Amino acid sequence: MMVRGNALNSFSTSGLPAGLLAHGFLMSDNSNISKQGAQAKPGQKAALFKPEELDLYCNKVTAEAFIFHGKVIDYDQIDHFEYDHRTYTVDVVFTNGAVMDLGVRVEWIVRPYFSRAREVTIAQTQDGKSVRGVALPLVHKGQNAKEKK
Repeated sequence: MMVRGNALNSFSTSGLPAGLLAHGFLMSDNSNISKQGAQAKPGQKAALFKPEELDLYCNKVTAEAFIFHGKVIDYDQIDHFEYDHRTYTVDVVFTNGAVMDLGVRVEWIVRPYFSRAREVTIAQTQDGKSVRGVALPLVHKGQNAKEKK
């Protein structure tokens, strides 16, 4: 079972930092996102996930960011994530230099918290529990000097 939409009630917090769910927000509103899938249109990057395949989550107190998904991903091939403050998109940068779109935009309600994150923990879930994951750096693009903290 994959964590989708607002299904945090069924998500097990074992192995996650204390207080993670108490002060966080889901960052993707999958109901407002077109279902473009993983296929790229001409001039666009291919998406690593379809919007319904993941949830972005942010702890507003600690500015920790999380990606929960059910799809098997080779985390060793991912070098880092890049967040574009102008388009609110997240790119996945691979160790071989390839770049893919994550597949969702960061929603307005959590942008202030996500924009402070310095790393993103990506975790595969199964039956509502985290089965494996890794923390990777988050690079910020298009951020003004006065916004940096």
